[in-house]
Amino acid sequence: MDSLAAKYLGRQTVTFEDIAGKGAKALSFSKIHLEQAGPYAAEDADITRQLQQCLWPKLSVEPDLRSVYETIEQPLIEVLVAMERAGVRVDRDELAIQGKAIGERIAAVEQAAF
Repeated sequence: MDSLAAKYLGRQTVTFEDIAGKGAKALSFSKIHLEQAGPYAAEDADITRQLQQCLWPKLSVEPDLRSVYETIEQPLIEVLVAMERAGVRVDRDELAIQGKAIGERIAAVEQAAF
């Protein structure tokens, strides 16, 4: 959302890393003091509203984009909410195999590009 705010609204926002840190020492949102979390969350809500006001008219005049939004994006929200509430089981071994395969494909594409 930070990059969208910069691109469409010309606004530099407070990033999650700004308040939580990054890497192994990054805090979860629940560990951030209310004095920082409140303004961060309020800004996110405000930016979301401003982006909606800016981008909705563009979506409305593009039938193909609107179709993707209505038939794919909107229904997917319910699925993602259900997954977030229930949790998702991850097969670590399979994830490692797929991660390695993707890494190899990326390396091949990078080598072909250079």
